[in-house]
Amino acid sequence: MNTPSKFSLITKLILAGVLVLVLALTWPTPARSATFTDDFSTGLNPAYWNIIQSIPGLYSVNAAQGNVQLAKIAAHNPGGVQYVFVRVNLAALGGSITNDFSTQVSFSGAVVPGPGLDQVELHTYYQDGAIFYTVYDRSSGLNVHVWDGGAVRGAQAVAGNAGTFRISRTGATVTGYFNGTSIYSTSRATPVVAIDFVLQNNAGSDDAISVTFDDFSVTAASVRPVLSIAAVGGAQVQLAWTTNSAGYQLEQSPQLNSPSWTSVTNVPAATGDHFVLPLDASDTQRFFRLHKP
Repeated sequence: MNTPSKFSLITKLILAGVLVLVLALTWPTPARSATFTDDFSTGLNPAYWNIIQSIPGLYSVNAAQGNVQLAKIAAHNPGGVQYVFVRVNLAALGGSITNDFSTQVSFSGAVVPGPGLDQVELHTYYQDGAIFYTVYDRSSGLNVHVWDGGAVRGAQAVAGNAGTFRISRTGATVTGYFNGTSIYSTSRATPVVAIDFVLQNNAGSDDAISVTFDDFSVTAASVRPVLSIAAVGGAQVQLAWTTNSAGYQLEQSPQLNSPSWTSVTNVPAATGDHFVLPLDASDTQRFFRLHKP
């Protein structure tokens, strides 16, 4: 029997005296890993992404072409490290990541001309203040490496201006990869509290730099889609959940602790980055869940 876990969220909606109960999410026990993906085909959804700039307007952000294009504009770098971070909203995906995880992003068209220190990066941050970054730059010829907060680790010479960064953890060991090849591993045991991909002018660099990011993903047991409910007039409600968490089936039951949940056979419509499903309200109690077999 599949039972709801502590992650379950129940929403009550009253429509003209009609009570509809909606279970926003249940996990099988034990919880399994799920994946959030974004190919940015509909831009940067503000529910899942935040743009952070060290100096507002120093970088342009273009997400209208089915990817995320970042570039430093003509404004002068006043010194130090300047950057634009595209940070995923982990709270919207289930919160900090306590156990094993994998996250990756692809980049192309990277322009890091020098002579300053110009960098393209994927970042993970940990609850104890530790960091683990995968980095592409020209610090010692064109190379990729890991920055662990204290030193350059595992530098490997590369050619070209495109590739895929991945950071994953198994147990307490976190490893950085470039195009599937391991760069460097170390210990990072505390929860992951933030993930972002980055374009950066370091050490006062004033170079005109740019990059295009695409195909982001994060996989972890804590990642889950969000099921929402809204009144749409009359005696109807509308369920909605994101399209970028594959493998989940909408199910219903008259009882929360029922040993038998049935699939909702109505076909949802894909609207932007959400599945949307209108349903008639009724005078009977119903629970809904997104379940991954």
